[in-house]
Amino acid sequence: MTYIQKCVLFIVIGLILYGGVYYTADRLAYKNGRLNSFHKVKTTKQSGFDYVILGASHALPFGFEDMNATLEGLTGTRIINLAGPGHGIIPNILVFEYFLKYHQTKNVLYVLDTFALSSKKWNEERLEDVKLLQWAPFDLTLARMLLDYSFEKGINKKVPLDYITGFSKINNHSRLEPETFDGEKKFGKKYRFFKPRDKQRIKYLYGSEKSDALFGTYMAIFMDWIETIKMNNIGVIVIKTPIPTHIYEMLPQENEFNRKIQKVLMEEKIPFYDFSLLNNEKEFFYDTDHLNSKGVDEFFTNHLKDVLKRHAAPKKG
Repeated sequence: MTYIQKCVLFIVIGLILYGGVYYTADRLAYKNGRLNSFHKVKTTKQSGFDYVILGASHALPFGFEDMNATLEGLTGTRIINLAGPGHGIIPNILVFEYFLKYHQTKNVLYVLDTFALSSKKWNEERLEDVKLLQWAPFDLTLARMLLDYSFEKGINKKVPLDYITGFSKINNHSRLEPETFDGEKKFGKKYRFFKPRDKQRIKYLYGSEKSDALFGTYMAIFMDWIETIKMNNIGVIVIKTPIPTHIYEMLPQENEFNRKIQKVLMEEKIPFYDFSLLNNEKEFFYDTDHLNSKGVDEFFTNHLKDVLKRHAAPKKG
């Protein structure tokens, strides 16, 4: 056997071994994924929904434990929660476009955070977090979409490369256990607020201040996307979830950006419900800004139930 033949044989054996490891890691992701947005799209059997919930981590408690089923029961609707931790406008649009490849929905409930409109960290750069893809089963459709996003929407080209090669999936040390999210473990607890820790959380989300330029950019992308899905007869409702008053007062330029958001949405006749300072007693949170089980129950019963029932009703005329 010549040297070249030995090299070729070595490469072939290596590829076969890597393929075996890749296949095993992908099957484990398929089996043990639970909360990952891409995993939900790929694995859910139901094809039609009344609502898709999008947003960042403030929407995640709506799906903890049996909360999604509770909300469906209260509203008589079919709901899938595709929100994800730190998901800004770009990741949410990608997830929703992927969803539409296989499923349908009548409406989108978008849980909006102003931090998601103010930084690349929660948008293009957010997709670089390997945790977002290590629970996503391989799908050629998603691979193509990630490639398109890398060329057309500015995401790092290592994102589709990582997904296609399965590198982060193979190196997921938690792949043998069901996927978890830290908030689930605290969901039934009541948070003890501590000002230095609370300030650190706000700084992590928002940085020192918000960028007006980036806010305008992402708001324009958001509104263009809304216009596109409205053309496909999909309704859009935008809400902001409750947050403790003292935390709300720490948020940089929050009132200013809220007014801008409300103005733009009103001009486009998009329903907007700001629940920031409602249902926001301190006992309703498991950390600085996420509703606990009691808080979600109260929010569903006193606020969100009526919103979803109102917009799920057949339109007159």
